[in-house]
Order: sequence, then structure tokens, then C-alpha cells
Amino acid sequence: MKAKEIENDMGPGGETPKPDGSPVSIGEEPDDGGSIGLADDGKMPDCADLKKNRNKWLKRKHNIGIWNVRSMAAGKLNTIIDEAKENKVDVFGIVEHRWAGSGHFTTSCGGKLLYSGKVRPGQSGVAIYLSKEITKSLIGYKPINDRILTIRLLGQVKNITLIQVYAPTSASTEEDLESFYSTLQKEIDSKESKDILIISGDFNAKVRRQKTMKKMES
Repeated sequence: MKAKEIENDMGPGGETPKPDGSPVSIGEEPDDGGSIGLADDGKMPDCADLKKNRNKWLKRKHNIGIWNVRSMAAGKLNTIIDEAKENKVDVFGIVEHRWAGSGHFTTSCGGKLLYSGKVRPGQSGVAIYLSKEITKSLIGYKPINDRILTIRLLGQVKNITLIQVYAPTSASTEEDLESFYSTLQKEIDSKESKDILIISGDFNAKVRRQKTMKKMES
């Protein structure tokens, strides 16, 4: 299947969408649209130099962070960028941004935010923020749905497929849970065989104390 280019669907001036659908400007710069293909497109960003932009993942340490933001209200993206800088996080996975639609845009500091959500705003949503350095190694991304987002990065020896997830809670129906894990497995199986696979996000897992019964010897 031939991948399609993703148009930048930000508001005027590269503004960040709000849950109610209206934009709020927080200093993002609009992408020119179509400069990033889907992850299975195998295309580099426009004017990219394959050798120059190969990220040295296997030569130096990179930090990956995850944050359940519980909605991305105005100004929260700036907080995320500040946290990423302070903690030296190059790849920041975000869950529950609650934006509508999917797309990408360039931030004022040169990083990129890739996001995927529902058709209507107000629930779930996954996103990945890439620092300016890591953005240079971005091959492409694929917004699956409001709970799964896949990106590919150039590696020094092997490329990296990173899947950001936001699993349904235990209160969800069996159908929803089955659909999520089935889709996730499909994305895992369809990745490039030689890619390094990283799965990050919020699996909404709960750890319960196991009750043990001890028999009393008489």
C-alpha cells in the first residue's frame, strides 16, 4: 500500500488545536505540509542527507520519556518542551492529549510534535515530541488511531521503530481491549524485520496484591 503524505492541519500560524477544536497560539511554526511521509513510506524528510542525519543511537545515550498529560490545554506543550530540555529527553511520548485528528508541526525550538487522536476532540489521543536533534533522524510516522502512533528513526547501524500506545482501561469492553491489542500486534508484525523495536506508553496496568492462604498445622 502506497503511503500518503500527511498535510499539516494546524490552524493559522501553526497553532495548536484545543479540545473544543479552536486553535490557541503558543508559538509553534507551521510545517510546510508533506515534508514527512508515513512510517512505511521509506521516505526521508525533504532535503535530508541520509549519512549526515543518521542518529548515533548505538554510540551515545538517549533518554525516552512518557507522560500522561490528561489533556493538552493552552500552554501545556511549552511545559512538556521545558521538561524535556531539563531532563535531557530526546523522545517524549505523550498520552491523553484529547486533540482531534492527526498531523504534525514544528515547534519554535525546532523540535517536532507528531500526534494522532479521535475524529472528535475530548478523549484519549497519543503523540510523540522529538527534540531538534532527533527530528533530523525522522524517516516518517504513521498515526494508526487515537491509541497507537508509530514512528521510524534512522539509526547508526539499525533503524528504530517506536510505537507509542495508550491502552484502554480495565473498565473498557472486551471488544475494545481485543481491538487494541490486535491492532498493536499487527503493527509489531508489520515493522521492518531489521528494525529495533521500542514500545512505550501507558498500558493502564494494575498491580494487585496476591492473597495467600497458609495452612495451619495442628
